[in-house]
Amino acid sequence: MHRPRPRCGVTPGEVTLLDRRDKAPGDTAVTENAVRGRTDLGGITEPPCPHPGLGEERAGQAGRGKEQAGGRDSEAAGGRHAVGARTTVGELLDQWFARGSTRWSPTTVRNLRTIIDKHLKPGLGDVLMGDLTTAMIDEFYEKLRVHGRFDGKPLAVGSVRRVHSTLHAALAQAARRSWVFENVAARASPPKGVQAEMRPPTAVEVARLLESVAESDGALHLYLTLAAITGARRGQLLALRWVDVDLVVGALSIQRAVVESPDGPVLVPTKTRRSYRVALDEASLGLFRAHHESVASSDNEDHFIFAADPDGVRPWIRTT
Repeated sequence: MHRPRPRCGVTPGEVTLLDRRDKAPGDTAVTENAVRGRTDLGGITEPPCPHPGLGEERAGQAGRGKEQAGGRDSEAAGGRHAVGARTTVGELLDQWFARGSTRWSPTTVRNLRTIIDKHLKPGLGDVLMGDLTTAMIDEFYEKLRVHGRFDGKPLAVGSVRRVHSTLHAALAQAARRSWVFENVAARASPPKGVQAEMRPPTAVEVARLLESVAESDGALHLYLTLAAITGARRGQLLALRWVDVDLVVGALSIQRAVVESPDGPVLVPTKTRRSYRVALDEASLGLFRAHHESVASSDNEDHFIFAADPDGVRPWIRTT
């Protein structure tokens, strides 16, 4: 009968945290300090090993711990510090945001920055990572549902769920990096969302809307007409340039969108990163031609069709 070799400082049959060392994700040493929520995962000091052959194993494990500590030192040198039990939730969120923001779209950066600054930091930012619990998170969500808006009114279910997704993602990354022992947000209970019923306007309502702006605002009339016949997103219509429309053939090419970044509006590829071409009916083509003749900046194909300035270099700004 095969009997496992005893480890240093461990009597046969005794179960310790060291027995889980090789099972941790990423070959990360799981120590008693890690279970307590700390992240000092360096070498482990143990008494001399009386068992032949186990000294080299211990040396290798200690070496891996030094490499991990070296990695944390490199992060600290670059302005990022390892997260541990004495780190606050706010500090974790800032590190998570700094790591991911270079890969996210401008809209995602803006939305997540708002969620962190307006909700997560005021509610949980000062809590130490070692003290954060699932019950604490659930209580935070309940408060958001009661008076989570800036005006003291209840925060919508969808907004609370986005807050949860943000916190869950930050803690999940911390768990993958062994900064925390577990993602306590994974067991939290955010409110369940109810799919809202979509009620698009009827054809009569759309016709009435177009008629109300036809005489007073030709550009808005064209914009609303395109929204009705193409189904394009608002940002895609605002990003249209004169080069995108063929006034002879009667076709429209949609290949980019305007989005709001923390530094202002920017142009990005469409959400699907694909361009598509839309055929225009005679009525819509007539509106395009009339708008083209009324706008001085239309002579430059790179200028925006729906421009916020006479020169056509700035698109209409999304206000909502």
